[in-house]
Amino acid sequence: MDLTVAFQGVPGSHSEQAVRQHFGDEVTLLARPRFADLFDVLEESLAQHAVLPVENTYAGGVLSAYDLLLENNLHIQGEVILRAYDLLLENNLHIQGEVILRVHHALLARPGVKLDDLRYVRSHPQALEQCEQFLRRYGLEGVPHFNTAGSARDLTREAWQATGVIASARAAELYGLEVLAPNIEDSPHNYTRFFVVGATQPVQQDQHRLRHPPRTSSPL
Repeated sequence: MDLTVAFQGVPGSHSEQAVRQHFGDEVTLLARPRFADLFDVLEESLAQHAVLPVENTYAGGVLSAYDLLLENNLHIQGEVILRAYDLLLENNLHIQGEVILRVHHALLARPGVKLDDLRYVRSHPQALEQCEQFLRRYGLEGVPHFNTAGSARDLTREAWQATGVIASARAAELYGLEVLAPNIEDSPHNYTRFFVVGATQPVQQDQHRLRHPPRTSSPL
C-alpha cells in the first residue's frame, strides 16, 4: 500500500521537508492550502497521515496551527499537550509522533536580480520574524505572505518589482529562482516542531518520535 501524507502549503515548503525527513522520499505527498484541510483529508481517507507545524524554538507558536488546534479543543503549553489525545480520539485521530526539523531560510530572487536591487522581501510572517536581523542589516522591508514556498512560486508568476522572498533552497530549485543568501535565519538553533497525525493508533509510539534538538536559553 502506497503511503500518502498531507501537509499544508505548496511543494518546497518546510512542511514538505518535515514529511520527507520523517517518512522518506518515496512517500506520496498531498499538498493542501489550509491547515483545516488536513483534517478533512484524513476524514476522507485521502491520506494516512498529516504533518502539522505547531511551534518554533525562535519565533514561538505557529499561529494558524494554534488556531486550528484551539478550534478542535486542542491546547499546547510548552511541550505539554493538554487534552490532545482525548479530543483526537473523539474524532478517530491520533497524534502518532513528532518531527523536529532544523529550519534553514534562504533569500531568493528571480534570475539576474542582485541583493542591491531588492527593497522588499515576501514570506510567511514566521519566516520574516526568524530573519529579522538579516532584513534590518540590508534595509529590506518584510511583506507578509501566506507561505514561504508559496512566496517563491508566486514570485515567478507575479514578477513583483524589487522583491525577493524567504524560502528554502529547495523552493529555489522547484520554481527557477536564485539563492542570493543561504542560511539567513537569525538563530543557529532554529527548529520547528511538527505533529504527525493520523487515523490509526501507533503501536510503538517511541519509534515514531525524534529526539528534541539541543536546548537553547529560550525553551519551546
